[in-house]
Amino acid sequence: MERTKQNWMRDRLGWLGLAVVSAAALVPITVTAAAGRLSWGDAAVRDLVLAYRLPALEWTMLVMSWLSSEYVTPLVLAAVVAVGWRRARRRVLVAAAVVATSTLWQIALKAVVGRPRPEPLLYPLWHGAGFPSGHALTALVLAYVVWRLAPALGFSRRAQTPLGWAVVLYPLLVGVSRIYLNSHYLSDVTGGVLLGLGHLGLAFGLFGADWLDREGIRS
Repeated sequence: MERTKQNWMRDRLGWLGLAVVSAAALVPITVTAAAGRLSWGDAAVRDLVLAYRLPALEWTMLVMSWLSSEYVTPLVLAAVVAVGWRRARRRVLVAAAVVATSTLWQIALKAVVGRPRPEPLLYPLWHGAGFPSGHALTALVLAYVVWRLAPALGFSRRAQTPLGWAVVLYPLLVGVSRIYLNSHYLSDVTGGVLLGLGHLGLAFGLFGADWLDREGIRS
């Protein structure tokens, strides 16, 4: 019992440590963006993606961006809740809340920082403040939560392996797509990823994360 309690505390402290480290790394990028300046690599990466463009790659990047947009993410969350409703109702609802509330951070920071997106604006659909990237934030949080929920949703161990890879590849590809489409600077995407890590660290540091992947009925 004592060992279980120690593991529980160590797990939560680890998550809170992730939140602190992510916040510490986010602060200098946020201060730079709030001052209207670009971070290291922002201008160089923007110039590179504008100089080398391929029509086929353009469509691929648009699809990746749409997959993590505010239009698709609610559909994914609804599907997760529907699949897990009978097996793990409480868990899927709380997990959906963890993903949904993550977007509040980027809304608040965009309002405070207000740094414009890169010019030229190739796709006016995505306009307004650019820091941090909400797409990158959402992609990371959503991929991690779905992966951890996989056992509760009834996924086999074999099916959980590609979901684990998606935790890394999905946010990475989404971030690349946002930069390629010139909708975000490199530091916007970096800020979104750090914000996502911080949100996960805070949420699971306060409430724990072991409930995500336990198998069970209606729990």
